[in-house]
Amino acid sequence: MRTRYGNYVATVKDWPGFLAEYTNYKNMGLAAYNTAYLAIGGTGTNQPAGVRFLTKFGAFLNLFKANPGGSDYDALKLNSSGAVELIPCP
Repeated sequence: MRTRYGNYVATVKDWPGFLAEYTNYKNMGLAAYNTAYLAIGGTGTNQPAGVRFLTKFGAFLNLFKANPGGSDYDALKLNSSGAVELIPCP
């Protein structure tokens, strides 16, 4: 996904976990799933980019970010305080 803040790529790291979440999505329906997703971290909170995504999907997806116009991607993770942190690639 391309945004004004950078380019993001997600890859699957746990297929059974990914498929279980996909089944959960199908069973809930789009509107209910989106409502539940937006409630992560508290309803109405303004979560920094990636926090909701990594909280919900981080167990089975990897998320990488490149700066706008860049082609070097770094992995993202949630640190112990729940903030998004870059993991520079070696």
